[in-house]
Amino acid sequence: MPIDRQSATHVCNAIKRQIQEEYPELNLNFILHEEGKRKKAIAAAAPYFQDHPAGNKILRYITKSQDRNIRGNRTCFIGLAEHYSSGFLNFFRSYEVLAPCFVNYDRFNSVENLRNHVYYMVWLALELHRDIKEGKDVTLPNGPDGIIIANLKPLELYHRNLTADIFSATLQALIGQKTAIHDLALHRMNDTLLPQKGYIAETFPFPISLETLDFLFSESMKNKKRESPLPQAVKMTREIGMTYKPQSLQQWRSFALPAQEMAWSGHDPETILGAALYSSENTYVRAIADMVSEHTGIKPQMITTTNSYNPFTKQEANRHLHEKTCQQTFNNLIYRIRGPQDYKIFVEEAARQNKDLSECRPTGWCAHALLCVALAIEKSSTENSELIQKEAEDIFKEMSARTSWTDILHFSRTVFMRNREGLPTNPVSLINIAARNPEYKYIRTALEKTTPKKSA
Repeated sequence: MPIDRQSATHVCNAIKRQIQEEYPELNLNFILHEEGKRKKAIAAAAPYFQDHPAGNKILRYITKSQDRNIRGNRTCFIGLAEHYSSGFLNFFRSYEVLAPCFVNYDRFNSVENLRNHVYYMVWLALELHRDIKEGKDVTLPNGPDGIIIANLKPLELYHRNLTADIFSATLQALIGQKTAIHDLALHRMNDTLLPQKGYIAETFPFPISLETLDFLFSESMKNKKRESPLPQAVKMTREIGMTYKPQSLQQWRSFALPAQEMAWSGHDPETILGAALYSSENTYVRAIADMVSEHTGIKPQMITTTNSYNPFTKQEANRHLHEKTCQQTFNNLIYRIRGPQDYKIFVEEAARQNKDLSECRPTGWCAHALLCVALAIEKSSTENSELIQKEAEDIFKEMSARTSWTDILHFSRTVFMRNREGLPTNPVSLINIAARNPEYKYIRTALEKTTPKKSA
């Protein structure tokens, strides 16, 4: 059950006060809203930003942005907007930076999860602010709206997310929440094995830092001369962050992305871990799966369905399974044909396969070939089932070869990404996606033929 607005407001306000005690120039602004109510929340926050010298930069950026994070419903840090005031006769010059964040409290089922994410966003703001001060090239300060946003390459983003989680967990542990580090690691592990809308699991490699963070945190607690929690958390985060290189972050991605593909295609966590442990040839993937199993208590299981796509195994094996499944499907259907009137058997199977493809299950998709067979059977001039079957076999062989396994898989992954982003994946949306890529020509045709047309 989602948390309520009052609880979310309390968490955000408490963290804002805590951060401003140490960073008085950083003005965190949390724009809270329910699912689908972001525009309403922006309108409600507009007067505050309009009254602030740097606020109009924020409003212009938000209203013009094409970024899915900004236009969608995901909780996210937006960017920074700086303001300098010269003061009397240019003396007492002051500096302030606005750091707005969207908070969709409908997507958090506990105060702890929300607190983790708010601290995560705080770190993104602190690091971007630090980048500005140090004159790094990772920011884009000169856009038309004057807002400063991070410009990070994929592995840099993974690293920034890693350190943001380390900061969140460490600060909470230093404040007194003793289980914060393990709780956040378990949260990230479990969410990697589940279809969580808006959560891009491969970009959050915090679980791989658990043992290191545990050890260093324990050592730091032995030091009697400790700093206050916030500066100490910042220091520890930067020290630990320096020990992680791009290769180790890529290892997490090699586990998390296939795990997400399986989660969004309907597999349970046990099967996902089993696929990683028993079919991956990547030593690091197996080690991560073993670690996740150990900490979550989830027992790995073998894939029970024989025709399921397994992203942890070699694509050649998946291709072979796909082709074998297509042929088996055709064989099972063709022997049920007794005359032209039976063509609907193939149409029904094509519709079922299109539904599977829309749910990220690509193995065995041959809907276009099946529809071509259905048309040939329907128009057949003979009642001789053997002749019908022979003609159907030739058509199926020719038409199924026109859409490669690679193209089917790429389309399925596009659907997976859209599902995860919360974007539409209804038949009309998928037809439009297929229409933009010539390689999806036959996928588009199959979708169009099994999608009921709306009456005028």
